[in-house]
Amino acid sequence: MLVWLAFDVSFESGAEIPAVKLALGVEARRRRFRECPEERLKVRENMADVVLTGTVKRLYSGQNNLYSGEVLVKRVVKGDHLSPGESLLVEGFGNVDICSSKAIVRDTKIFLLSQLETGRFRLNSSMVRINAPNLDKITATVKGIPYRRRPVINDEPCEKKHCKFNGDCFEENRRPTCRCPTNCKEHYNPVCASDGLTYNTECQMRVDSCRKKKKIYVRHEGLCSHSEFS
Repeated sequence: MLVWLAFDVSFESGAEIPAVKLALGVEARRRRFRECPEERLKVRENMADVVLTGTVKRLYSGQNNLYSGEVLVKRVVKGDHLSPGESLLVEGFGNVDICSSKAIVRDTKIFLLSQLETGRFRLNSSMVRINAPNLDKITATVKGIPYRRRPVINDEPCEKKHCKFNGDCFEENRRPTCRCPTNCKEHYNPVCASDGLTYNTECQMRVDSCRKKKKIYVRHEGLCSHSEFS
């Protein structure tokens, strides 16, 4: 009952919701650390010879549950002698001493690697999930500059608005609204549409679709033939 009352108050006031989320996030991080303690990112980066983003292309079986894999380099954060597009042979996948060391084909991650004398590489510490904050953090760590969170970028009004029947989205007072196309260029570039008609341009087809509120799409460029719809 006490727990329910605490959450009920936070939702009523609204002010405590971020604090509740922050507390839950901190507790989740503490729980993960207790389950699998690992050095801070700065320490892990200092220990690594190479830091890069890459995709696992192939995996090769090994011994004692360890296996190796071919990693295609996407972006090099640390290790100027490497280039995007190279393929590296990385050992150490499946290492129980590393929290996140299990890989599957097509995994795209941030890899912290040690370079071996053989020319191969070995997983240095946990692979890191790719997202903008993680990339910014590890880039800042490698460059030795403070990490600053990116400002939130709000979606443009029309960015996620879908207009039916080939309509166009326009912004009015920061709100999306759909209208029929009005500015078709005067040139002849015929298209055959799904309604069996030939239109002078795709734009004119879209205008007709919008005004009739009928779903029409381009079947192919050029004139329609009677055999197509018979």
